[in-house]
Amino acid sequence: MNTTVACGSQSPIERQFQVQYTHAKFEEVQTEFHSRMNCFIKDTLKDDLWNTYTIKEERMWEGNRLPDKFYKVQFDPLTQTTTCSCQLFEFRGIICRHSLLVFGQEDVYSVPSQYILRRWSKNIRRRHTLIAASYSNSSNDPRMERHKMLCKRFYEIAEVACESEVASQLRYDTGACTSIPHSPVGTSDVLVHSPATVKRKGCPRTNRLKSTVEKRTQRRKSASCRKTSTTPTLQCGARASNVCERDDHVQFQADSIQLSQDTEMGHLGFMSLLSAVHNNFDNMS
Repeated sequence: MNTTVACGSQSPIERQFQVQYTHAKFEEVQTEFHSRMNCFIKDTLKDDLWNTYTIKEERMWEGNRLPDKFYKVQFDPLTQTTTCSCQLFEFRGIICRHSLLVFGQEDVYSVPSQYILRRWSKNIRRRHTLIAASYSNSSNDPRMERHKMLCKRFYEIAEVACESEVASQLRYDTGACTSIPHSPVGTSDVLVHSPATVKRKGCPRTNRLKSTVEKRTQRRKSASCRKTSTTPTLQCGARASNVCERDDHVQFQADSIQLSQDTEMGHLGFMSLLSAVHNNFDNMS
């Protein structure tokens, strides 16, 4: 934060990127500024809307000269914006050497803000820079002191607010926090919705490749689970069959006793009838 990468030219556009960009991204922009000297304007076509430039770029690879490449750059004089056929800015967010050459040809000394992306800026307010650290040299920064004082004040307010249920009660609806209107103390009018279901990232669990050890362990677990599940079933079946057999045996004994009793009673009745007939026959004779 306390160092600056020196500019390689006297271009005000390079100075603009030096002030805004981080060191790593500014070095990438400097590479495009250095490569601008290998580009030349071969043709210019101006109309009412656009100025079209044909740019020739000389190239070398491992000491050997490669065939030249040609690019088309369209410049808008009203908005001072360019569109290059190399599409470097659209792919990487870095302005290309061909557009820088056209800016110099059109006497543009400050590029529009759309070419300075916020993601590469070093002037973004980052939350962690306001927290004091032991390795930081900016412990006397007034912003850090104000941040520390405000955190202390808000902590005291939170301590007071948490004592009152009405003051600290919130309603969570559609992802936004809105305060509940004043209601009598003791009411529980809190509406909390379940979080939205989000599909997890990565491959599904069922399609994950498993190692040999994991497969063997899973087989052993499934086999042990089957054994433990079938053993109580067999025992219950055996107990049920024994109970049924015992009930059938008891019922068979009861039926046998009843049959024997009926048979005995029938036999005694027949004998008494036979004796009565004999007695009658004797009396008649």
